[in-house]
Amino acid sequence: MPTASAVTTPLFGTVAGIVAVYLGFVSLLTIPVIQDHVIYLHKVTLTWSQDVNIPEQWGFLRNQVTPFHLKTPDGETLKAWHILPLQTYHENIEELKREPIGLCESIKKSTSIKLLKEDPTAQLVIYFHGAAGTLGSGWRPQSYGAMSAAAPNTHVLAIDYRSFGSSTGWPSEAGLLTDALTLAKFALDDVGIPPDRIVVFAQSLGTAVATTLVHTLALRP
Repeated sequence: MPTASAVTTPLFGTVAGIVAVYLGFVSLLTIPVIQDHVIYLHKVTLTWSQDVNIPEQWGFLRNQVTPFHLKTPDGETLKAWHILPLQTYHENIEELKREPIGLCESIKKSTSIKLLKEDPTAQLVIYFHGAAGTLGSGWRPQSYGAMSAAAPNTHVLAIDYRSFGSSTGWPSEAGLLTDALTLAKFALDDVGIPPDRIVVFAQSLGTAVATTLVHTLALRP
């Protein structure tokens, strides 16, 4: 029959090992860079074999989605998508097909933005995704597609926050708010969509970004 010490010694060793691993993990979380990786998971792209400059890879119609860049006030470059409503797309399919596929270098002059800007009935969804991945990860493309197909005039704008995907910079609470404000300014000022025709949609991490954005805009005169 084994003695008490023969039983408890391995048990204590196992517990001590678990505690050591836990304390080591907690210690790592005190390092700001590690904290950022755990919170944002921005380097877990989940779209390694796909190019977000070619949205057709996700089942969208040719030029239904326009990839473009937005510049933030602090000098970062964000990747963005503009998704057209299906009805608007089909009504303007010949004009859209004449445009090249891929990154749009002059988004303000694009056919897709012109269609949004010139439609007084257009509704716009500003979409903020969650942690990890890119614009094309998981069920995000299906979400954009569902929204753009739900009503005949619903457009979608979405971005990859700084350091997500091919967007530059490093994520932070203040940085993601700047990214959100940049997208909102583009919709409100550059495209000219009034606030009563804009809906802010978010998931997971994006809900914090969206809440802070709406709060910030509400406090402005």
